[in-house]
Amino acid sequence: MSSELKKRKVPNVEPKGPPTDMSIKENNDNAQDMLQSMKAVLEQNQVQMTKMQSEIDGMKERISHVDKLEKKCAYLEDKCTSLEKSVEVLIKHWKHSNPPRKPERSYWIDKGHEDSYIVEVVDEFFNDIDNVISKIVQGCFNMNLGWDDEGTSLIHDTAFLAHWEKLMDALKLCSHLVRDENISLFIGYIQLAPSTLKVLKKGLQVTKLTSLRLLHNDFPEMREALEGIIGIVNTQSSMTEFIWDNNTIDNMNDANYLFESIKQHPSINSMQFENSCGENVNGYNLLCSLIDGDKTFDSIDLDGNGICTMGNTHLPDYIATNSRLQTLHLSGNGLNDNDATLIAIALRQNTNLRQLHLCSNDGITQIGYDALTLAIFDSTSLNSTVDSNHTCTIEMHGVVPNHNTSSEETNRGAKIYSILSSRHREGTSVHHLDSELGDDSLGLVPHVLSCMQRCSDSNAVYNIPRLRIDQFVAVRPLSIFFELLKSWHMPALYETRKRGRAEVEAVKS
Repeated sequence: MSSELKKRKVPNVEPKGPPTDMSIKENNDNAQDMLQSMKAVLEQNQVQMTKMQSEIDGMKERISHVDKLEKKCAYLEDKCTSLEKSVEVLIKHWKHSNPPRKPERSYWIDKGHEDSYIVEVVDEFFNDIDNVISKIVQGCFNMNLGWDDEGTSLIHDTAFLAHWEKLMDALKLCSHLVRDENISLFIGYIQLAPSTLKVLKKGLQVTKLTSLRLLHNDFPEMREALEGIIGIVNTQSSMTEFIWDNNTIDNMNDANYLFESIKQHPSINSMQFENSCGENVNGYNLLCSLIDGDKTFDSIDLDGNGICTMGNTHLPDYIATNSRLQTLHLSGNGLNDNDATLIAIALRQNTNLRQLHLCSNDGITQIGYDALTLAIFDSTSLNSTVDSNHTCTIEMHGVVPNHNTSSEETNRGAKIYSILSSRHREGTSVHHLDSELGDDSLGLVPHVLSCMQRCSDSNAVYNIPRLRIDQFVAVRPLSIFFELLKSWHMPALYETRKRGRAEVEAVKS
């Protein structure tokens, strides 16, 4: 091994000469470029460090601000707790303080009132006020004053003002008890004079009413009363429901003033105006003012206002737009068969309206009712059934079969299955399917069977006790399946499957 190493020749390495001026310059240029690059990187790092330091300083400042806010919140919580205890003491003292004086019986007799009025109306009003105040102190803010059904109205008297004021004082004292609870005020069969409305407006400013209902209030001066009520409504930014019931307005300008004010309110989405159009007020124009504007409502109730369309189509045109309106009450008006037919056509394009009330429109006869029924359930064919409306329940001399508690898909499935059940009882299922599906019926067999299974699964199939069309009585799905499997394209399907197997075997061989 050593002899072999000795025999190897060491390669000659020529000594490098001294560096030339060119190589020195090139090396200097490279070094200069590296220095410039490093300098640029350092500058970028410096900028990033400065930015990070600025962000750190900002975070420290925000943390310091948060600490101050936490301390301030703790202080305010302690102060609120202290104030709540003080208010509790104040409420106890206020409850046991001298209540407003109730006039003696002789006071009312001297004013010409009978004993029945004093006992059944005046004394009941005082009891209502006391009961509502007791509920407010306990944290219940659903305030019901007066009567919800027909009765004798309480006539305004200055002796009542002190009791209204005490009610408003209770609201002011106990407003801290309100959390997210809905606050409603109902005043029925109580005359509301301007002086009473002023007391209510001042006291209700501290509340967040969600609903205001006024029933048969016999306003002495309508325009002044409307201004007072709209003044109350405008202070209630959380109000979602306004109900004006049996308070007749005889001037169209007054009615427009009320409707425009409600339309301009930011949160009211439910408007009820029942039996309140006087002889000089056009109920149809009021309806158009609600549906033609930019504001959309969830619920509109204009029962008993003598609404006649005179051939105009604003109402069906609006329904066809499929707005967000879910409930529409138009019972007790002057709609006719032409209106019903146009509404029926519009309903086929609407999926949002859930309830349509059309009772006691004497102009709608069996012709109009049949048109509306076909819009909800056209059983001529499966296609016409699918194209029907499956979301709206029409209240008119009975109920057209849409369950407003069921989904659109469930209602549609229930109708389809009821048709299949009827055809099965008549033994005509195959005939109808062939005529409706045409030449493509063979290829659609699996889809039809699958669809029938889904429809039979609908919860509504066996829960249609109010289904008006008596011949549509659901049968068990197995019976329909057996009929179709026995008679509908089964030989053809079997032959198709047999040919398919033969072709497969031929390919294999």
